[in-house]
Amino acid sequence: MSDYQVSTSTVPGAVVPDADIVVYPLAMEGDIGVYSESVLTLVKEWRAEGVDVQYLHDANHRTWLGLNGAVIFTIVVGLFTSGAVATLQTLLTSKLQKVKVRLKAGRRIGADGSSEEWIEAEGTGSELAAVLEVWMEGGVDGDGAAQG
Repeated sequence: MSDYQVSTSTVPGAVVPDADIVVYPLAMEGDIGVYSESVLTLVKEWRAEGVDVQYLHDANHRTWLGLNGAVIFTIVVGLFTSGAVATLQTLLTSKLQKVKVRLKAGRRIGADGSSEEWIEAEGTGSELAAVLEVWMEGGVDGDGAAQG
């Protein structure tokens, strides 16, 4: 089974694109978001399927990191609608079912949506789809342990 952890953060003044799925960078270099090359194809496929997906940074503020020989597919996304969660679960259980994936997914929480809750997990696509299900139902505590 996959390992995972949950954290909460506040992002004061953050401008997040109005999209169902927002792809976040792996790291920042000044005001430039460093994105995994592994998400390039995913974003193109999602858009071709009509999914509303955007990068957190515009093209002038993005750079790419390619990991030669990487065996882990890395995805960092913000999931801001239930449809976005379902879309990601479908991707994980179809195209990435048996692939080792490192996932960091976030969602807005709180009455005003100014805080975000993030889950980080690693496992096969199928395992991560199950973790997302538990997380979205509120069944994961701050230490990443399943509740109930």
